[in-house]
Amino acid sequence: LAQRHRTFLMEALWTRFRNAGTSDEFIVAWLGLLCRQIHDASASALVLGEADAGPYVLAAAWPNSQSPVGGLLSAARMARGKRQGVSVSGPTDDTQIIASPILIDGHLFGACAVAVKRNDAAFTDIMRKIQWACGWVEVHLRRGMSDQSEQAAQGSRFAFDMLAAVIEKK
Repeated sequence: LAQRHRTFLMEALWTRFRNAGTSDEFIVAWLGLLCRQIHDASASALVLGEADAGPYVLAAAWPNSQSPVGGLLSAARMARGKRQGVSVSGPTDDTQIIASPILIDGHLFGACAVAVKRNDAAFTDIMRKIQWACGWVEVHLRRGMSDQSEQAAQGSRFAFDMLAAVIEKK
């Protein structure tokens, strides 16, 4: 029964991920999927912000979207500051928090932190899963940047068309 429940939950998360209509829906589903793929993950947080400038704010948290577990945000802040993955002690002795920055073309956009049951031997595997999953966030952010660039290009074309019309009338 428990296995069937986990399977149902994963399928629901994948459906939400594939069919996300907003950035928030995408990020929440993505974070849920990440945590379900990391054995013994108990909580996570994703912070995002303006490239290299911030402010970096909570974009999503799991399992409670309103208040992430203690230490997640500070671990994310440390990963952003070092611009590399980090592992820090969690809120209890048997917990560690593993965090990775989100870098796109050398620009810092945020970080993801995951609290797991302490297992130093699994650190590399967990960090790789976080970094691999952050590739989806990169794609998502790049799509947003592409949309903004296209909107700016359309605005520029409109302005040049208007300017050309004014010049032609003179």
